[in-house]
Amino acid sequence: MANLKFSQFETKTVITEVDFLVGYTDLENVQISTSNLFAGFGTGTANTITMWNATGTGIVDSIMNQNATDNGIEIFGDLYVENNYTSDGDITLASGAITLTAGSVIATSGIASFNSFVKTNGTALEYLMADGSVTTAPPTGVTEFIELTDTPDTFGCQPDSTFGKGKNVKVNSAGSALEFTPDYFDFACSDEETNLTAGNKKFTIVFTRAFNCVSEIRFSVTEAPTGADIILEVAKNGTSIFTGTNYPTIDAGTKTTNVSASPQVVSGGYVDFAIGDELKVGITQVGSTVSGVGLKASMVYNNCPCL
Repeated sequence: MANLKFSQFETKTVITEVDFLVGYTDLENVQISTSNLFAGFGTGTANTITMWNATGTGIVDSIMNQNATDNGIEIFGDLYVENNYTSDGDITLASGAITLTAGSVIATSGIASFNSFVKTNGTALEYLMADGSVTTAPPTGVTEFIELTDTPDTFGCQPDSTFGKGKNVKVNSAGSALEFTPDYFDFACSDEETNLTAGNKKFTIVFTRAFNCVSEIRFSVTEAPTGADIILEVAKNGTSIFTGTNYPTIDAGTKTTNVSASPQVVSGGYVDFAIGDELKVGITQVGSTVSGVGLKASMVYNNCPCL
């Protein structure tokens, strides 16, 4: 080889056109073949994507495999997606599918969103509908999941750390969040024809199941009172459940306690009825001109209020 400067060497861009690379070690001039050069980095398995080893001194197999048959990448192990190593990142799938042959997709935080309610059943892709039915046809309409682990807005607004004990959790009417809802126990306190009269035994029941967190007992009539209000009383085992004189009232000219100018106040905010407890409804006052007809009640329970 003639004495040439490195800048005078011919440039090659394909490694197979180069037999050796030259250099020096201290005062010794050395050469290494290109095959030995790459062998020094380590060996790998065919179709396996390599990575640097733990010390950064060699190349080893990773858990990712390049599947040349279907142009896919297979991962044999756990996949962690992070953004700057401080928070979760994103996996974006523009097309195609993520297929699990075993294991699960787990979201420890955040929301897992899908473009439809989907489940797999055997070899056919099926869609789980809101009514519980299953179809192979893609669904239409609202297709956004709302996590059942979401916390309703009223979660912390409960007395005695009950945190909504016994309440139902449902999707709100806007479909945007979860909310607590109570339960209702309805019963009739009169017939539909007889004028109401005052008295303390219009309805009595001894409970065969518990009713907790009774926050209100709403009343209605099919014929409104006139001349005076209808005033009602409810007792648990002979004792009024209301504070002072804050009894349920159906104002003259109206048909429900919901619109009364004198709202009822249950002592302590709510009352619990256990098995064997007695609930009794009485009428303290009826309308003076038209007494009212058709008295019904709706007991609101599982509704510990915010105090």
